[in-house]
Amino acid sequence: MNWSILTGGRLMPVPGARRLRSAMASVAVLLAFGGASVGAQNSPGTPGAPARASTNGNANAAGAVQPDVARTWDETVLSFGGSVAQVLPCRDVMMKFAFPTEVAEARVSGGERVKTGDVLVRARDADVVAAIEQQRLIAGSDLEIQGARVQQELANFRFEQLKIGKVFTPEDFERAKADAMTTKVQLDQAILNLASQQSRLKQLEGQFERYSLNAPFDGIIEQVMVDEGKGVSETTDVLRLVNTEQLWLDAYPPTDDTLRLNLDKGSQAWVLVNLPAKPALVKGRVLYVSPAADYVGQTRRVRVEIDNPKDWPAGLQGCVRFTPPSQEWMDNLIEGGRDGTDGSQMRSSADVDADGAVGAVESTDVIGAGTVKVSGAETASLVGDQTR
Repeated sequence: MNWSILTGGRLMPVPGARRLRSAMASVAVLLAFGGASVGAQNSPGTPGAPARASTNGNANAAGAVQPDVARTWDETVLSFGGSVAQVLPCRDVMMKFAFPTEVAEARVSGGERVKTGDVLVRARDADVVAAIEQQRLIAGSDLEIQGARVQQELANFRFEQLKIGKVFTPEDFERAKADAMTTKVQLDQAILNLASQQSRLKQLEGQFERYSLNAPFDGIIEQVMVDEGKGVSETTDVLRLVNTEQLWLDAYPPTDDTLRLNLDKGSQAWVLVNLPAKPALVKGRVLYVSPAADYVGQTRRVRVEIDNPKDWPAGLQGCVRFTPPSQEWMDNLIEGGRDGTDGSQMRSSADVDADGAVGAVESTDVIGAGTVKVSGAETASLVGDQTR
């Protein structure tokens, strides 16, 4: 680059141009060395590089994170192998009123345990209560039927007396006959009116049920979002009710794994739950397998259920796999099955009989972030044990 200017028809050098060129060259060298240093820090295998899942490595080989030395959840998932999933309550409902109203009473608060049918929040209902009382009086009265029945009996008596006396004109006969028929119709109409009023009472009572929010199942109040006197609409959240007696996890294993393992309702699953002290291993069961797989990701949603005798909260991190983990993990199995199974009662992959030709799982292929696929000659026997 020529650092000069045109002055009076001649090119004159700019003072300090050589120093400027030297400074720019130094900056370029520094930038080049800085980029090389950043690339070295982020390259796999260098100290300080973030841990990455190997697509062909052995998740349980030497150097893999073991249950007693895992420091982060990502490392634990990589060691355990499986599909990462959020821990969800088995029942979860956000309750609202179906019409605009005013909150008259909130009988519960966050953290309270409730039973099915308990009244949780009540809307202002003085007008509908008065209407129900009025309608109950009408629907419970048969005075109209009694009057119509007396009129019918009188009309029938006169008609019969007219026929017995045999002294009447044709007009008298037709009039008495019409009176008897009319009173019969009036009695039927009175009976129909009473049934209609009773139906109207049931309708008002059904509407009255909407003026209170009742617990649809046993559970715990997670949060109450309204106070007494607050006006709400049909889109306003009033309270949230959850049940955590069982916990659900929606895992997304590869589609080919769900087919190879023949996953179905009742299949076994092993769930790792991330707890502060150390992860807990619990045996679970498959509730259902989605009939539609994700075409792009080639995954399939599998809902797994575990019992929750220790009252773990929903929202924890979990990891699900559908083949028995290594013995190091099985030693940490805690009681969590509905059948009361624990680590001493469960078989590991090394305990299967010789006729199944199953040894300990030798290698695992890591797929994506935290999903492993068992490989080797043991696969067929593991499938049989999984689906029994």
